[in-house]
Amino acid sequence: MPITPLPSLERTDPLFKSKLDDFFLNQLPLFSVQVAAAANALNLASTTDVSASSIAVGDGEKTLLVSPGKSYQVGMYVVIADASDPGTNSMHGQITAYDIATGVLDVLVITNRGGGTHADWVITLSAPGAEAGFGDGQSWQAVGATKNTLFSNTSARPLALYVGGNVNTGGGYWEMRINGLVLYTPQLTAGWNHYGLYIIPPGASYGAFDSVGAGVLTLIGFWGMI
Repeated sequence: MPITPLPSLERTDPLFKSKLDDFFLNQLPLFSVQVAAAANALNLASTTDVSASSIAVGDGEKTLLVSPGKSYQVGMYVVIADASDPGTNSMHGQITAYDIATGVLDVLVITNRGGGTHADWVITLSAPGAEAGFGDGQSWQAVGATKNTLFSNTSARPLALYVGGNVNTGGGYWEMRINGLVLYTPQLTAGWNHYGLYIIPPGASYGAFDSVGAGVLTLIGFWGMI
């Protein structure tokens, strides 16, 4: 939108009073609207961009290369949408870092829809929005099942983990470790399967372990709501 220049007013002008009335009633309000529109356009341009980074749709930390010199700030919320199908594939999250010199943008994605890996993104500023509730958009899936190994919940949402296993010793037990907390799983009869449901916070480590002197664990599997 073009900005209409404000006129100069001369007190010696015979029409000074009428021009002054027109200035305050019409010209100045129009000028204010035009300046505000121009400022909004500049702000939009400084926080809207595209990226050719190849990333998969999903929650968690995402890194994109955008233009340097933008006005992105840590804490801002953005929508990252697939340019070819924005209604199907998109992510919503909060900026955790932006390098104004290189254009490297880090976003912690909180919610997403669609799927696949894409390399044609449009990034726009967004309101915080409502975070998805537990289980919203998640489904039960088999996840890595290796005992005596620490895994990590790299998403921005809690992970419900259903774990099954047994030990070869009656009266023995095995350990479920979550962020250093050890939860013992007792077993009354050797070889009986025992199942437990655990909630893994975002960023937390977790794993099923043999407990020294309490039998050898046979891990049946991990099933996670992710």
